[in-house]
Amino acid sequence: MIPRFLMRRSIAVLAIGAAFSIAAIACGSDDGAPAAGDNPGGSEVPTQVPAPNLSGVDALIAALRASGAVVADVTDEQSGTFNAPVRQVLLNGETVEFYEFTDPSAADAASETVSSDGMMITRDDTPPIAIDFLHPPHYYIHENVIVVYTGGDSGVVSVLREMIGEEFAGDRSPIDPGSGNGSEPGYATVLEPAPIESVVLQEDQDEPGLYSLIVRTGLPNGCASFHNISVAQTGELELTLTALNRVPAPGELIACTDDYRIVDHTVVLGSASDNLDVCEVYTVRWERYTEANSLDFQVLAPNVRCAPPTSDDDPVVQPPVDPPSGLPDPGGFETVLAPAPIVSVGDVVIAESFPPQYFVEIVSAQPSGCDKDAGWSVEIDGNDVHVTVQNTQPANLAVVLCLAIYGETVHNVRLGSGEFESGQDYNLFVNSEPNGTFTAQ
Repeated sequence: MIPRFLMRRSIAVLAIGAAFSIAAIACGSDDGAPAAGDNPGGSEVPTQVPAPNLSGVDALIAALRASGAVVADVTDEQSGTFNAPVRQVLLNGETVEFYEFTDPSAADAASETVSSDGMMITRDDTPPIAIDFLHPPHYYIHENVIVVYTGGDSGVVSVLREMIGEEFAGDRSPIDPGSGNGSEPGYATVLEPAPIESVVLQEDQDEPGLYSLIVRTGLPNGCASFHNISVAQTGELELTLTALNRVPAPGELIACTDDYRIVDHTVVLGSASDNLDVCEVYTVRWERYTEANSLDFQVLAPNVRCAPPTSDDDPVVQPPVDPPSGLPDPGGFETVLAPAPIVSVGDVVIAESFPPQYFVEIVSAQPSGCDKDAGWSVEIDGNDVHVTVQNTQPANLAVVLCLAIYGETVHNVRLGSGEFESGQDYNLFVNSEPNGTFTAQ
């Protein structure tokens, strides 16, 4: 069965440190370069400028330069959307990707894998891939080249439309005259991997068997902005999670505030009734500070009994945690794990599945700007269920200045399923403190 992975729009949930309001500045160009707003009337797509005898990325970039656009290569290329060589360039200061295929028919075939809104890639050889962009994407095709732009600069959109034509997928909205670039800084940017702070598996309580990932990524400084997050199947039962930030390009002399911010995302993986194989154990992998991390989850479904993937002595889940003590934190100081202050613990909720699944909502606190959520773990000892919720904090609080910024994290903790015996009472402990009892069904 082929999984389909869907994304929901990401939401910034906590801003730590000083915030700068950067005035939006349209990227400059030479005198002949099309500028933002060069679309008289605003309701029609700019007329396509025929580019005869163009073939390949080099020729297309040469034509863009000849039109007056400023094009510069970016040396640190990222993996691309299509199975084709990708060349990343700065077009009038904005990152644009050029994919060169063997011939026009191969490019046409690749273009048919893109959904009309540009947010989903569907290929025969791999499961569908959904991508969440900060701005609506723009996809263009000319001969054997597909061009992808995911920024918010209307001037760059105008240049690409005038040279190549209207988008075949993604945002085809008319350009508002004089709108310029309302959201991008006035300097060149590139993409780089975003630090993945935590990944937590969540099962929908209203729809048992529907699985999502709650992913927290970081913005290392005031100049960094979230670009996208995606998950793809890299093995029969293996999924790989990646996230990208947009940062100033190498060589840009930009003063960035030293504030570390976080962004929360919900990645919907699917369910047994839709695209996941019931009773199978899937592994999600990602990198955290260059360390490989993973979590396993078993796909359950109502009225289906599955053999537990772990013994009663093993933790029910393996949630993500921060790097071991001593590894540098993004703020530049060493960190240690510490129990998180608990704000509230909800009632244990029993999902209507077979076997029943047990959840509890726990809200933990991050008392200062230096504290970061480090996930949770569950361990069952007889009739006692122990939940541990942790933060990372500076190893030496005496030498680190932490901003007085308070934050909270909501955890939907899966206590287990087949581990509990029907009719038995179980005691719940959160960070070693008793939090009532529940009766297994």
